[in-house]
Amino acid sequence: MRFAPIALLVIAAAATPAMGGPISYAICVTGCNAAEPPGSSAHNACMTYCFVNFFGSP
Repeated sequence: MRFAPIALLVIAAAATPAMGGPISYAICVTGCNAAEPPGSSAHNACMTYCFVNFFGSP
């Protein structure tokens, strides 16, 4: 399952709330882009998780 490394990255990003939402969100998105090809279902799921995690439900 390729999503496991992303989960670890997201946990690391979520563990640094002092950095602020937008900055942590940018780190999360950068991790998604590095880990999964943009446009893939795994990338879309990662991006959605980042958004929901830092900004709440759409």
